[in-house]
Amino acid sequence: MGDLLSIIAAGLLIILVMVFKISVQRRLEKKRRMKIEKTRNLKDYPDVLTVKELKEFLGICEPKIYDMLQNEEIKSLKVGRKYLIPKMYINIYLMRESLRVV
Repeated sequence: MGDLLSIIAAGLLIILVMVFKISVQRRLEKKRRMKIEKTRNLKDYPDVLTVKELKEFLGICEPKIYDMLQNEEIKSLKVGRKYLIPKMYINIYLMRESLRVV
């Protein structure tokens, strides 16, 4: 009887480990899918971006975006108090940054 209980306990332990492993794999897969969905392409944005859209695209905090615009790291057009950033200027910035990294 004791052997039977230990076999059942071992079987239950194996099942619990498998269920936990599947649960972890599903969570990791969901995170991976969410990350892929968040990855955006510049073509998905309008021809002229706002600070909020640029922040979303670059994944940089808003104060850093304003610093970059004020220091003209990224050229922009200022209409009143609002910054507008044409895609062309973003492409220039991205090309410059890619050359800087190499």
